[in-house]
Amino acid sequence: MKINKIFKLFVLSFALGSLFSPGDLFCGNTFSSASSKETNKRKLEQEGPKEQGPSKRPKVTPQEKDYLQCDEIINFDDFEKPQKFETVSEWSNSCFSNLKEQISKVNESPFVQLLKPQTIISTIEKFNEILDEQLSKKAAWFTDHGTNSTKVTNNNKTKGFTQREMIKSNSKSDVVVIGDIHGKIHSLLRILENLKSRKFLQDDFTISNPDNYIIFLGDYADRGIYGVEVWYTIMRLKIANPDNVILLRGNHERYKLAYNLGFLKEIIQKYGQQLVEENVNTNTGLFMSIVKLFYKLPHALYLGRYNNNNADFILFCHGGFELGFNPKTLLDTDLEKEGRKFQKIKSLYFNEEDFCSKVGTEEFGWKNEELLKNGFLWTDFSGEKEGILENIERGTGLYKISPDLVEKILQYYNGKIGKVHKVFRAHQHFTPPISIFCGENESKLEEKINLYQSNNNVFTFTAAPIPPERTGEGFGILHIDGRFENWTLEPVSTTPTNLDILAQAAYIRKLIFS
Repeated sequence: MKINKIFKLFVLSFALGSLFSPGDLFCGNTFSSASSKETNKRKLEQEGPKEQGPSKRPKVTPQEKDYLQCDEIINFDDFEKPQKFETVSEWSNSCFSNLKEQISKVNESPFVQLLKPQTIISTIEKFNEILDEQLSKKAAWFTDHGTNSTKVTNNNKTKGFTQREMIKSNSKSDVVVIGDIHGKIHSLLRILENLKSRKFLQDDFTISNPDNYIIFLGDYADRGIYGVEVWYTIMRLKIANPDNVILLRGNHERYKLAYNLGFLKEIIQKYGQQLVEENVNTNTGLFMSIVKLFYKLPHALYLGRYNNNNADFILFCHGGFELGFNPKTLLDTDLEKEGRKFQKIKSLYFNEEDFCSKVGTEEFGWKNEELLKNGFLWTDFSGEKEGILENIERGTGLYKISPDLVEKILQYYNGKIGKVHKVFRAHQHFTPPISIFCGENESKLEEKINLYQSNNNVFTFTAAPIPPERTGEGFGILHIDGRFENWTLEPVSTTPTNLDILAQAAYIRKLIFS
């Protein structure tokens, strides 16, 4: 019987040719033991910033092998044509229709396969083609001196890149900003349904107005059980709106964190795997197909609008400032040209003595290589103390910045023409959908505000609940009209009135990550 099954898999693999094989679909990687102690999790968080490319694999322990063994769920129906969710409504109905059944069976298994392997694989291929097309345009890249550069290299040595997007100067734009999702597909779908009700989004995933944008701030999987479904949804949005949906990279868009903090486990539990030594060190499979996309997402976005030899910008990122990165080329060059530009994060350092004297903080040990590529993804903001402090809670080589320094840092980074006014970010799980810093505390943004008149420079977005600490959900809308004096920010809550889903999320989080 077993031989017959293996033979069937062999024949199927041969028939499908080079597209994929059953072994390719199920990455031979491992997940930390469910009995891992909280201290080990903290250690993983601290080790996160030390980049580990997709070519390297942690060793597999016998205990991890035992933990990862799961029932064989390979079904030959999975290799049929991909599912067709033509509309947001169809996809949303599919996700919500099985929710009651899943809650009733959560003690048996919290993981439910909503997408066939070929559905997610074909979506990854289309999404990857769009990214490659955008990144391969040589004219879109800046060097240190503002001239064209070569396209980004897709390997584990890439230090990351930033993106600049210039909005049309003669139009009004609404920009939807979505913070951490962490595998909460139902929260994301409620946001999309809200956007549909506002006529911002069509049911076919397209944005109604070509001058509008959706910006995701990173952290799409881990800490939730629908990371695959979240990735599918945001990829569908990007495919339908290549120029108007921007996905930024978060600190969880890293191989090591995805490997250790939930995403790999989710994929194994949903799609099965073949845990044999020779497959552990391969770069194939559904997990690695998504991991490879991480390195093609920008670390930060400078979204701006040019007006009469002046340009107003907002910095979008997951964490905070990249203290060693000089954005002045992005802020001053070819501003009259609409569209996007890219710039690699490399060798663009300030003199620490000059930086600290003008910002008004003590020197904090400028570690170029250690700081580079971590700030946009990992920096925290804190009102505990004034200054730039080592973030020992996150790990070595990381910093947290007090709000009183933000204005001075923004001024130091500004170009002659382009000015960065505010920072829109995620990362710290504050009260959804938008939080602001006030001295030592953070407070929820309750109503629409004029950004020019606001004394707050840092706004933190959280899209989905992170139980039990934060249980709301929602997004923000940046309304751009003319000069920065007219820009406003509107918080939108999509928290359901039925809190059963939030209680269920809290239970599942405890079940998986305790």
